[in-house]
Amino acid sequence: MALSRCICLAIVGEFTLLFCAAMVQLNCQHENLGISRQNSMINCSVKGAEASDVDIGVVIWKKDQTTVLMYYSKTIKTNDPRFQFAEQNWDTRNRNVSLLVTDTRLVDEGQYQCQVITDSGEAEEYTSLKVHARYSKPVMSSIPKNDIRENMRVEIFCNASGGYPAGVIHWYDQYNTNWTRSAETDVVQTEDKLFKLTSKLTVLQASSGFLGYRCVVLNSKRQQEEVAEYNLSFALDNDPEITAQAGDRHSMTITAVLVVVGSLACGLLILMLLRRRRSQRYQQGSEVPAGSQF
Repeated sequence: MALSRCICLAIVGEFTLLFCAAMVQLNCQHENLGISRQNSMINCSVKGAEASDVDIGVVIWKKDQTTVLMYYSKTIKTNDPRFQFAEQNWDTRNRNVSLLVTDTRLVDEGQYQCQVITDSGEAEEYTSLKVHARYSKPVMSSIPKNDIRENMRVEIFCNASGGYPAGVIHWYDQYNTNWTRSAETDVVQTEDKLFKLTSKLTVLQASSGFLGYRCVVLNSKRQQEEVAEYNLSFALDNDPEITAQAGDRHSMTITAVLVVVGSLACGLLILMLLRRRRSQRYQQGSEVPAGSQF
């Protein structure tokens, strides 16, 4: 909290008595939080013993020593219309000199300085703005994508972007087991100062008993922002039920073939027996006993 200039009140004898009175003060919030692409407020107000009677003549807002908003000679000036007084109908009797930043961007993050000059004195104060950008919903994929089989090596990927500051990705399976330590995560800052998170979890031996995996995006304060789920796609013939059904069908087919082959074999055997009997009867009928006469 800043004080105004010291005011000399009295001279007594050979001594000069100097008193500092807090005629005008600026009460600013030390740190302000803003969201990217939304409106942000940097809170600051004029305080003092007779604040209700203070008439403000000059207000100057600076960011990193560059003036972003100024009121002087009954005129509000700014080089960027995104910077405004928080109250649209602000006047010199209004002690709320807070700064409004519309369509907040990452470049707006930093230290700000507010200066005021009134008919009761002047004051200045420093404050800051922290900008936060929320990450997009993660996009998940795997290699291979389909036809996964038992004990196969599978790589699962999770990508999230557009966040600020840098965040992290945590991994869980369908039973809520934390696999984060087994994952590899890359954090890259893009040209627009936002961050892109790319993470890979390698499953050394995939199992149909562990189909589901979850990717959780946490911000710089380790608070959950987004989450996505992914199920491994196993081959159809890897399904125990389908495999059993296929086995049953295979057994039935083999049985049917055996029945047909057996029937044909039996038929051929009967046919051979019948032919053999006919052949024997023919041979017996053709034999003529000795001494027979016609």
